[in-house]
Amino acid sequence: MERRHLSRVALVLALGACSPDTADRPPAPTAPTLARQGTELPFHGTLAAEETGQFDPATNRILIHLQGAGTATHLGQYQLVMNLSLNPAVGTAVGRLVLTAADGSTLTADVTGFAPATPNDVFVIVETATITGGTRRFAGATGRFVIERTITRSTGVSSGAFDGNISLGK
Repeated sequence: MERRHLSRVALVLALGACSPDTADRPPAPTAPTLARQGTELPFHGTLAAEETGQFDPATNRILIHLQGAGTATHLGQYQLVMNLSLNPAVGTAVGRLVLTAADGSTLTADVTGFAPATPNDVFVIVETATITGGTRRFAGATGRFVIERTITRSTGVSSGAFDGNISLGK
């Protein structure tokens, strides 16, 4: 019985090594190994989300809520929630980002962003995220990454990618 279990594990590992995701770059070491190293590591991924906004006349700002999902190094598949306060007069925003991995670990970051005015329905947004920690395997994490995404204003659909560094700090 134990031999059958080991054969299944070997098969799963072999198939995972042949997946299309590993063709572009070698698989990253597991998070527990990286956490012990405590070194700065490349951090990149993709995202797809829906954005909603509501104007707050008391602050003259647009309160933005972004919710979606993606895939990233050190996280795997994750859920994203970002809340921003946008100053429409200058196109800058500040807020908070939470990425939740499939195992429930969270990664948190403070975000600043800029979206220049555009005459069409599509905005190009550049946001800098400064990692402030997290929970479980991301407790004590630090780093920075830049998110480049587009949003179609009429639909609220946003997609993009990010690239930067993370130190898991353990």
